[in-house]
Amino acid sequence: MFTGFHSMLRAAGLQVGVGEWMAVVQALDAGTVGPSLHEFYAVARALVCRDEGDFDRFDQAFGAYFQGTALPTPLVHDLQSWLNQP
Repeated sequence: MFTGFHSMLRAAGLQVGVGEWMAVVQALDAGTVGPSLHEFYAVARALVCRDEGDFDRFDQAFGAYFQGTALPTPLVHDLQSWLNQP
């Protein structure tokens, strides 16, 4: 599933080697990343970016790859309840 994301990161100019990518995969396998796109973003960014210069390229690639991903239903309801409060 995330092979396309790896390719997107490489296309963005990030030097994502086997070691960095395996660390991301191991984090997913170990359950370090919960079922949250926000958690995956934070962990993957920490493992893939070698310095601050990589942050913008990572953010752009992440946004392009996961564009249109829906929010989990409980979060949508929580946001709607919060917005409806006076």
